[in-house]
Amino acid sequence: MMKKLFTKILNLESDEHIFKFLKAKFGFGATRDFDANLYLCEEAFGLLPLNTFSRLSDTLLFCIYIFVLFLMTVAAVIVAFRNLRHM
Repeated sequence: MMKKLFTKILNLESDEHIFKFLKAKFGFGATRDFDANLYLCEEAFGLLPLNTFSRLSDTLLFCIYIFVLFLMTVAAVIVAFRNLRHM
């Protein structure tokens, strides 16, 4: 159902191997698709190490990211309320 929704919204047809990879990655079924299995074996598509957030916090990258994410969320909420008020 979600696949149909995403393919309809994003007008995708040739990226089915990505949906198969995500489905297999999160345990929603095994796949025999070559591309999806190749992605599953590739280390770059694996889970992040547990110490990733602490390493990013040590360099202040994570803190800056959270701050910018907060600002963008606040800006999006303000714009949404302004647009709803003018309806």
